[in-house]
Amino acid sequence: MSFVLTDFITTTTTKAVEMESAALYLLAAAAQVQGLAIFTVSDHVVKKEYTTAEEREKDFNDMVKIALETVIQ
Repeated sequence: MSFVLTDFITTTTTKAVEMESAALYLLAAAAQVQGLAIFTVSDHVVKKEYTTAEEREKDFNDMVKIALETVIQ
């Protein structure tokens, strides 16, 4: 039996897939410091709608600015 991500997403209540923040939070906890992850949704794997690298670079710039302004307040 093989694991198919789109099958898992469509048959469960899963709304997103993300991997890197788990390591961030684990390391923050080990160092006894706070950790923060901010996410942007770029693709819809079930509908096969994907953001191009150019779109991510251009369009996500505003999101990054808003996120950073929020964090430093």
